[in-house]
Amino acid sequence: MTLVQTFVIGQELKWKNKLGQPIKAELVSVTNDSVSISMKGKAYVLKLADLSPESQALAKKFGEMTTEMERLEGQIRSFTSELANCNPQSPTNRHILWQN
Repeated sequence: MTLVQTFVIGQELKWKNKLGQPIKAELVSVTNDSVSISMKGKAYVLKLADLSPESQALAKKFGEMTTEMERLEGQIRSFTSELANCNPQSPTNRHILWQN
């Protein structure tokens, strides 16, 4: 689970369908053409096209943020792995570690 998901998932959000009717539901996930929500313990998959333009934008923004956070988490894992494999006693590595 990403940092963004931690802040958004599990929180009830206000959505609107394309007719303007309100929907209060928790966001579960987003794909290119659908959003998964949970309402009163039941899971639903809605087509983005069935949501209002504002709710579509919210879902797409969440999807973009999740993608970016996953990319950053991958970079952090890679950097952490590199640090774990380096020899801190090496003069070159000590310089690099202190410089960053």
